[in-house]
Amino acid sequence: QEVLGLTFTRKAAGELSERIRKRLAGLAASGLAIPAGNNDDMFGATVTTYNAFANRIFGDYAHLIGRDPDAGIMSEATAWQLALEVAQGGDRQDMLDIDKKLDDVADGILNLARAINDNMIDPASVSAFGQEFIDVIAELDEGKATKAHKDTIARAVAAAKALPLVVDLVHAYESQKQSNGFMEFSDQVARAYEIVTRFSDVGAVLRSQYKVVLLDEYQDTSSVQIELLSTLFRGVAVTAVGDPNQAIYGWRGASASSMDTKPFFDKYTPGAPPRIFTLPHSWRNPQVVLDAANAIAAPLPQESDVSSPELKLGSTASTGSLTVAYPETVDEEATAVAEWFDTHI
Repeated sequence: QEVLGLTFTRKAAGELSERIRKRLAGLAASGLAIPAGNNDDMFGATVTTYNAFANRIFGDYAHLIGRDPDAGIMSEATAWQLALEVAQGGDRQDMLDIDKKLDDVADGILNLARAINDNMIDPASVSAFGQEFIDVIAELDEGKATKAHKDTIARAVAAAKALPLVVDLVHAYESQKQSNGFMEFSDQVARAYEIVTRFSDVGAVLRSQYKVVLLDEYQDTSSVQIELLSTLFRGVAVTAVGDPNQAIYGWRGASASSMDTKPFFDKYTPGAPPRIFTLPHSWRNPQVVLDAANAIAAPLPQESDVSSPELKLGSTASTGSLTVAYPETVDEEATAVAEWFDTHI
């Protein structure tokens, strides 16, 4: 019960929980851990998703920041409908100035609201960035720019000019969301971080509860998740597992550079010597798939000082085949995948 495991999906959490249970049973059988009889659900490790863990913190301590601990999580459809209502209630002249459909404005509100949460950005700095961008563009010499370049620059400037209005709409959206007793997934981590930074006793309680922490898929943790976790578990025995080549959530504040060794160890175990292990063996894929993965990964830029070794076949050899396709559109890709399943399954 002093072990905490965090990952991104409920399915992955289930798999991780089972693996931890087996390892604890092995330790118990060898006399190095709690007796096997106590290794049940009541006394087992806590294994959950990053967001669920953050939501638990929020639920337990929301009253400290004046929030409703029973706030419901909005569905994507509900969030979009609320954003649309906010867009419809915006200043009519300002809305005309940005020359966008209400649907597009609603998308912009949602995207910016979530990006602000995921990256811990002051909304005022977003508006300031827009004006700074416009000022820089104004000083450029467009004499040698092609028409395509000028069109691209014009669209970028138009987007920058719209930022202050969208930031105002984000404020309105957040206010409506809070007054209606709603939250989004991005709010869970941001509010949990607010709680642990404002009230240090919360972190002390969690550190006394969890002595061993395993962070899975660490390359996809966002800025606010990293700050929350490192604030909570600084000095605790933390193991982070990840692959810089599989970082796929840059659009919501994640970066493979989160695995850089010096910042990582400074955040979690200051002064401790780095202990880094590579995990090159794959136990799920045939050799032909690993060969393709290594070929694709080889030219990728290194976004972390943690080297990614070539993948190797695990001791359980398996056979398989590889199909390669280059569809030009998302719809063509979906069709190709469906046809593959129709043929092979």
